[in-house]
Amino acid sequence: MKKIDISFWLIPVEEQKRKLQEIIDELADKFKSFPFIPHVTIFHFNYELNQSDLKNIKEETDKLLEKQKSFSLKVLKIDYSDIFTKTLFIQFEKNKDLILLYERFLNVFKKYSLYSLNPHLSLVYKNKMKEEDKMKIIKSLKLKDKIIFDKLKIIIKSGGSITEEKDILLWKEIYKKKFL
Repeated sequence: MKKIDISFWLIPVEEQKRKLQEIIDELADKFKSFPFIPHVTIFHFNYELNQSDLKNIKEETDKLLEKQKSFSLKVLKIDYSDIFTKTLFIQFEKNKDLILLYERFLNVFKKYSLYSLNPHLSLVYKNKMKEEDKMKIIKSLKLKDKIIFDKLKIIIKSGGSITEEKDILLWKEIYKKKFL
């Protein structure tokens, strides 16, 4: 068995996804990084898993999402950090819908991780990005007050977590489900 990085991503509704994707693509191009799908990670772990484990995880996720409805998250701010996976990001408020969904994931997958929910949507992953560039981007972006999420994807990557730009290219989607 090999260690697999597994992430459960909330995906925005198509119209909002398209607009966010344009921002992500533009920033990736401008800062010589790689684009990725706009998402909020609701749960994540890195564990030794085989194909049977992955099959079980997909089945458990299907059960968790059986009656899941679309929901929105309120944008709190656009922010930045020196953490690679939070270079520049949209921070969301935790709400009842999000917390209930997260708790369902935690109850099922806590044997793998006690992932702590911090709802954000990254706009670029970049090591050593200048603070002035981050602040300039934040001032230039205009976003809606809320973003609606209507899908979940499971993304895997062999080995450890992502730490540099090219790691994004190793992500592989293994599951996708649209909410009610």
